[in-house]
Amino acid sequence: MIDKQKAQELAQYFNKTTKQIIEEYKSIKTSPSKILWVKRSNDEWKKLKINQNSRKGVEEWFKTTKNYIFELMEVQSMPLRIKLNSQIITYCKSNNLKTILDFGCGVAENAIIAAENNFKVTIADLPSQTFNFAKWRIKKRKLNIKIIEIKSLKPLIKNYDAIVCLEVFQHLFNPLKTARHLFAHLNKGGLLFVTTRFNNPSYLMTLKKNYRLEQTFNKDLEKIGFNLKKKLYQWGKGNKAKYLYIFQKP
Repeated sequence: MIDKQKAQELAQYFNKTTKQIIEEYKSIKTSPSKILWVKRSNDEWKKLKINQNSRKGVEEWFKTTKNYIFELMEVQSMPLRIKLNSQIITYCKSNNLKTILDFGCGVAENAIIAAENNFKVTIADLPSQTFNFAKWRIKKRKLNIKIIEIKSLKPLIKNYDAIVCLEVFQHLFNPLKTARHLFAHLNKGGLLFVTTRFNNPSYLMTLKKNYRLEQTFNKDLEKIGFNLKKKLYQWGKGNKAKYLYIFQKP
């Protein structure tokens, strides 16, 4: 369920009342253990009959949907997700990192937290309804965060001390090509923070073509040149357990 502060932001952005936003979440009938708004995202995906083999079709959904904004704001309200975000900031501070890229930033929650903790921050994502909302959140807080709109397979120019890439790789048509690009734009000793779940049939926006990476992705990143520095348990059990992986560029 969404917290009140994020409900207020949604209300302001979409010109509704906070009560209307909260009641909209409450009206969704799904399993109590699930993120409520995922049902709306899944329903929209099914209604539009998105072809997972069409990069244009998939990217167009992410560009135009408003449901993804509501879904991600609910995700960022979860106490366990708040704890995960805090872990990343603490780890960056303890390693004396200065520059952070939030790649596939969604609603820019990690970028906002990093900027409020005096890091030099950049966000990167597809131009979309969600990215517009992320930029609005940043402007509202008067934060000095640089912005990259992803319009090519290699959008980065500068290098960073840390790249945060949470729940992104499972949506990409070529996750390993993107990982190589991120590796190239990390400073020596830089860190890549990753959470991802490739094999997740209940979440329709996870590309089936990437299911095979569930068992190999860590080794694939090591072949690119990353070293796995930490694997931090977050929540869940068995094959549904969530981990924060911290990779380092030697």
